[in-house]
Amino acid sequence: MKKLLLILVLALSACATVPNTFGTMIPGTLTSLRDGTVLPMQIEVTYGSGKITATDPRNGEVFAGTYTAMMETQVLQHSQQTFLGPQVTGQTVQTSGLATGSAVLVGNKGHVMNVTMKIQPGNPPHGFGEATDNRGQKYNLQF
Repeated sequence: MKKLLLILVLALSACATVPNTFGTMIPGTLTSLRDGTVLPMQIEVTYGSGKITATDPRNGEVFAGTYTAMMETQVLQHSQQTFLGPQVTGQTVQTSGLATGSAVLVGNKGHVMNVTMKIQPGNPPHGFGEATDNRGQKYNLQF
């Protein structure tokens, strides 16, 4: 009984040392493929959707929006050949380790960015993607 209590206390104290980032903003970058300018960005750690912001140091434009992300899943059907033809015998649902996300960032000086990204869940999560603004400029995204 004492060993079980000791293991429980150690497990709980280990959990307490891992910071919970849920609901906080973590840093990232949007890098212009045209001139290499780095736009600092922040993305909220949430489940499914959250805030995303960025600032363009060239002109001070501030971008804000909301991203939405979903885990990638695939449904596989299993079948068996019978005298009546193939018969479905079951199915398997596989979930990827990545979530696919998108966002629209609206700037306060007239620019709009469409963002697509892949997010690896974790504490903190990590992600990468691309953005294109309404003037055709492309960016790489990373956090």
